[in-house]
Amino acid sequence: MATEQTTQDTQAAPKPRRRRRFLIAMVLLVGAVWFAPAIIANTSLRQQLLPTLAPQYPAGIEVGSASLSWTGPVVLRDVTFRDKQDAEFLRVAEIATAESLWQLISNSAGMHPITIKGADADVRFRTDGSNLEDVIMPFADPTSTIWPGVALEITDSRLKMSAPATGAEAIWTDLRVTVQKSHEQGVPYAISASATVENGTLQTELSWLPPAELTSPAAGNGKLALQTKTFPLQTLKPIFERMSLSDELIAELTSDVKTAWNTAGEVPEYQVAGELQTGNLFIKSAAISANEQVQADFLRCVVETTITGEQFNVAHLDIDSDLAKLRIEGEVNVADLTGTNSTTALLSLPKQRDFTLQGRLDLAKLAATLPETLRIREGTKITAGTVDWRLEGAKLDRALGWFGQVSVSRLTAVHDGKSLNWEKPISLDGEATIPDAGGTTIRLNCESDFLKASVQGNPGKATVQAECDLDRLAAEVGRFLDLGELELAGKMVASVDVTRKDNRVAADAAMDIQKLHLAGLGGVAWDESQLKLNCAVDATVGSEANAEFHQGSIQLAATGYQLSAQLDSAAKWNAESKSIPLEIAVRGDLTRIMPRLRTIMPLEDWQADGEVQLQTHLTVS
Repeated sequence: MATEQTTQDTQAAPKPRRRRRFLIAMVLLVGAVWFAPAIIANTSLRQQLLPTLAPQYPAGIEVGSASLSWTGPVVLRDVTFRDKQDAEFLRVAEIATAESLWQLISNSAGMHPITIKGADADVRFRTDGSNLEDVIMPFADPTSTIWPGVALEITDSRLKMSAPATGAEAIWTDLRVTVQKSHEQGVPYAISASATVENGTLQTELSWLPPAELTSPAAGNGKLALQTKTFPLQTLKPIFERMSLSDELIAELTSDVKTAWNTAGEVPEYQVAGELQTGNLFIKSAAISANEQVQADFLRCVVETTITGEQFNVAHLDIDSDLAKLRIEGEVNVADLTGTNSTTALLSLPKQRDFTLQGRLDLAKLAATLPETLRIREGTKITAGTVDWRLEGAKLDRALGWFGQVSVSRLTAVHDGKSLNWEKPISLDGEATIPDAGGTTIRLNCESDFLKASVQGNPGKATVQAECDLDRLAAEVGRFLDLGELELAGKMVASVDVTRKDNRVAADAAMDIQKLHLAGLGGVAWDESQLKLNCAVDATVGSEANAEFHQGSIQLAATGYQLSAQLDSAAKWNAESKSIPLEIAVRGDLTRIMPRLRTIMPLEDWQADGEVQLQTHLTVS
């Protein structure tokens, strides 16, 4: 019996040992799982976290330290992102989740707020991109129509922007950005940002609902509010370099502007309202001057406008500075102004609401700013003078009325201590009346010390007449501006008759100049006791620079020679065909013709004399 009992005990013994082994294995497994985050955080395995979560990132990522646990938030510290050139692009002091590791894994489809603290970004711009674009473009999926949710907050950060090719650099500090959007489609992104830039600040808020297919950042529905206080515009120079703009803009901007847009409907709509102002303003642009910059002591702009399709409704646009002033109010349809009935559309603008365009330009301030560009005479300082303009369109009793005026006030200057005055530089005024019953009338008069001109008629028939004293013009302008070698003299009389019916336009022009003298254009002087020019054209004018020329001719006659050209056959001028067949005829004394040609053609080495009679056919394209 004792032997039998011992055998049973021996056979029963392995069961408790297996249970103990199983329990030990379970404890070890649970321990391994429990301590796995800590193991990853404290070994080189942490370097694989971000590359695994973002495999599209095209460069290296280094994590200095990490805190990982099932019950606490995920925290990564001293994280370095490199760009495609293996240079440090972004360093982040801390990246933290608001949820524990267990919550992140158990609810992978939910929203997971992330906070980034102490980010320091170094964005380097090129004309063809930037290191920022290099690293984010691999994440773009042009085929995706799903806009992901995000909950991101960036605090206590710094942004450095530079353009190494030109040395332009800017640093934004105290940068704070929040981005919010749920995973649910049809919910807009809510983005806010603020920063300190030198002695100024910037704050913006954006609400944007992207469309199904993104064609541009302005697509979809959105609202943008921008507020700045003494924000230095010159810190945008690196961005200008990215856009291949060599312009320089120096000013401290204070603004409060709100914009809204909706491109999801059949007709896109945009709204802009707000105010901006600067102190001292400096603008250097090759489009204005190669060597000089525009300067203004202040600039203030107030705007409220709505753009619906091609309809511009300007409630008001006021620009005020010590250099110039401008005010616009009214409603304009761009499509109508570029169509076949553009003249009628322009005259009919006040049907919708009164139209106002007025402004002033300070010539003394402009001349002081751009003396070389304006060719001001050396030793001359413009002391007074303005250009004023005003155009008003209003709805009258059973008619529409237009009234306009442009004038240059009395111009004064000092040249080498001597006072200069130009009492009546030029003034222009006109009016147009469009009765509801038809019969539009147009009147325009221009007067100055050297010019008298007038326009009278209607859209169907108009006459232009002008008389100009070229001697007086050159003498008055030459007192203020440096004309270089340019010499001009003579008395000119000109007239133009224009008729129009539907799209058919016919025009005849004649000009007669007595005692013409022209020199300084690169060739020899051009002197004529009398010069006559006659032109005629008959054409059908369409939209978008389309025209069909039925007849056309030009004749130039002077003592000793005649030049003429006329249309050889009907010709069309449009996007597909830009050629005109001409018959050219030249008759006269070559000793008189060649000097005239040298003023406009490089024929200095050509010598010719005798009589010539030439007729040829050619095509101009």
